[in-house]
Amino acid sequence: MGAVQDQQQIELPLSPEDVPFAQVYRFVGDMFDADAPVPAEAHLQKLKEMDDITAKTVLLVLRNLENHLSVPQFERVRRLLSTYDPTRAMSGQL
Repeated sequence: MGAVQDQQQIELPLSPEDVPFAQVYRFVGDMFDADAPVPAEAHLQKLKEMDDITAKTVLLVLRNLENHLSVPQFERVRRLLSTYDPTRAMSGQL
């Protein structure tokens, strides 16, 4: 069995029943919802109210997202996404 290193270890493999992925991705999506901005403190409070495995999964997903978005190979996609206007089609192409 492998383990993900963090403050504590999470034993793997996890089954889909172990982590409520819908809750994880709903939380992440809410963080980036421009139509309903929420203060960071409110997100932190929601995170504190989650069970331990769900909160750790949220943090892992956010850490992975940050790492992936910061690599040079993603620069072209990052620039393209910065041109996105939800009221119109994207101005660039992948």
